[in-house]
Amino acid sequence: YFKSTFGSAPVTSFASTLYNVQRLRMLETVIGDGLYPVLYTPIRDVLLDGIASGSSYSDLIDNLSRLSVGDEQLEGRLARYTRVLVSDTLATTDRQFTQIVGDELGLQWFRYLGGLINTTRCFCLERNGGYYHRREIELWGDLVGIGDCTTKNGWQGRFRGTNSETIFSWVGGYNCQHSLIPISEASVPKADLILAIEKGYYKPDEATKKALGLSV
Repeated sequence: YFKSTFGSAPVTSFASTLYNVQRLRMLETVIGDGLYPVLYTPIRDVLLDGIASGSSYSDLIDNLSRLSVGDEQLEGRLARYTRVLVSDTLATTDRQFTQIVGDELGLQWFRYLGGLINTTRCFCLERNGGYYHRREIELWGDLVGIGDCTTKNGWQGRFRGTNSETIFSWVGGYNCQHSLIPISEASVPKADLILAIEKGYYKPDEATKKALGLSV
């Protein structure tokens, strides 16, 4: 993406190391102790309860299958765990990598992308597809300019500890499917550029002011 859009993609050793370490952490979570409270312990409890109550072999299999894989009414714990792992760990890793490369290129504009699904939360719903200056995004992390989505925790689904720096990696929070994609200033619609200027997020150079038809 960076090569095709900006002609270069500086990948520092730090960015590369971070990317690999984060993915290794995900693998350790899968094969390590992370599954115990989510899957192993519940399976043990189902087995012990079934044996204690005299459940048949077929009933035990059905209960274990429903617990792990799920059915039409219930999402299985394994499916839920995998979904959360992919959404949070992998997505966050990719966002962090993208942020580092974007910082290296000095990019100041982003587009909030990821589409909409049935569980899309207010914070992402209001921003999906929008163009935003880096300063405005940083303010979201500091709970400024959230709009109508404000809750006790900042906004629904927000990771605790989200701030002006981590907002680029965590975006909307838990299970968020959106990303802040760095874009060139030339691809930002004129109306969004002017709005960012009016809000004080963006100070254009003289050439940009002239192109936008601004006198100041």
